[in-house]
Amino acid sequence: MAPLAGLGDNAAAQVQAFLDAAPIRAKIGDRPYAAVPVPARLPVPEQTEQSTQAAFGRILLEIAKSGQPLAERIVTTSPDVTVSTNLGAWVNQRGLFRRRDFADVFQQARIPSAQKWSGAPAGQHIELGIAEHNLFLMLAALGLAAPLFGTRLLPIGTVYDPFIARGLDCLNYACYQDARFLLVATPSGLTLGPEGGAHQSINTPLIGMGQPGLTYFEPAYADELALIMGHAFQHMQAPTAARYICASAPAPSRSLSARTPPGRPTHSPAATG
Repeated sequence: MAPLAGLGDNAAAQVQAFLDAAPIRAKIGDRPYAAVPVPARLPVPEQTEQSTQAAFGRILLEIAKSGQPLAERIVTTSPDVTVSTNLGAWVNQRGLFRRRDFADVFQQARIPSAQKWSGAPAGQHIELGIAEHNLFLMLAALGLAAPLFGTRLLPIGTVYDPFIARGLDCLNYACYQDARFLLVATPSGLTLGPEGGAHQSINTPLIGMGQPGLTYFEPAYADELALIMGHAFQHMQAPTAARYICASAPAPSRSLSARTPPGRPTHSPAATG
């Protein structure tokens, strides 16, 4: 049965024309999308002493207030740790995303809060529940907006670094699909953050360094962080041509004897003739 067999002739023609014009029908190389300009240098917070995770929030706040094209294309998301990972100021400036207008229930109940939790279709932050799988699924979807729909988005996801392990499968496939996103795992460094040891890990850097398709940084100072973020926004838009090469090689002729120490094979002499 034809895919549109249940529609009348007029309706079928309209639906087929709509499908033919959809960006997803085009080949990836044929889908044009404009690059998002990135300033030569992002603002560096001026505080003499600050953590890199606090500096991250301040840099995003300055971007949000700048009105530059970069600010219009950033979409943030977080699994129920928005404020504690320093996205609060960004959300106050750019708003929560909701398909329909959503009132701030704290404000309606006259509960004092530094956060503005009203939502609207123009909001640029997507609030998730405590589900790191959903975080990486969201980053993957947002990070594929350019090749699929012809519009570049610059997604940023924040999470406490030990909880990355909860969503590794989704993170792996997001990288495998060449989705473009910035994952900010807090806190960085070896010194213990205020959240305590349950929210910090020394194993996460191994994930960042070992995951194919992922570029890993460990910033120590705010000015380094500003440069890294600027590089990330540019790198997320760069074309890639990654290839995995598997070459075959002849196996060496060798034998192991009972007196050979483990890990030190005895090689047979090469054949001559």
